[in-house]
Amino acid sequence: MNLTLYIELLSDTTFGRGEGGAGTVDVEIDHDPRTGFPFINGRRLKGLLVEECAELLYATASPESLVNAAAALFGTTGSTASSEGILRVGKARFPDSVRHAVLNDIQQSGIQPSEVFNALTAIRRQTAVNHASGAPKKGSLRAMRVLVRGITLEAHLELLTEDKAQLDIACALLAACAASLRRAGAGRNRGRGQIQVYLNSASDQAFYLDRFAHYLEAGE
Repeated sequence: MNLTLYIELLSDTTFGRGEGGAGTVDVEIDHDPRTGFPFINGRRLKGLLVEECAELLYATASPESLVNAAAALFGTTGSTASSEGILRVGKARFPDSVRHAVLNDIQQSGIQPSEVFNALTAIRRQTAVNHASGAPKKGSLRAMRVLVRGITLEAHLELLTEDKAQLDIACALLAACAASLRRAGAGRNRGRGQIQVYLNSASDQAFYLDRFAHYLEAGE
């Protein structure tokens, strides 16, 4: 079963790749060098969903059916094929049609990928503060690249099962994780990283959330 996860940035957001660019920023964003389009690595996105799922199951004292569904969906600790889970998460990126159109412009019109990258991102600087004096800590100035708010990214998901019952509860759990994932990335405690996430469409998201409520109420 194929699904699409939509991630709308409600504020500037840094999905850092763990390293900076020489002489530019301390925290850089992954991007496609052919087009300049930023993206979120699929493994990082799956990690966000796993963390949200753990918080959700704890907060709701979820029944065994949802706990088992989480293990089947995301996998369990270990590196064997049987422990991977049925969910496959692709990169979160701009729609295919947009990326292909811009790639064509780059090839035909001489637009540079760096121009695309710079148009979709910005650099934000911040310092750590000495709580005793209220003054900035010496040497703490950091520069982070952010994806600017208003952007919506799409990630293709695949559920590797044909079992209808398993698909139903997996989609319900995924939608609940998406709905509760509201902040992500670096600087999320400083006003950045506010996001809205939903599965497939607003109507599908509502349907799957109803199914999640059903599993909670069933308590099995």
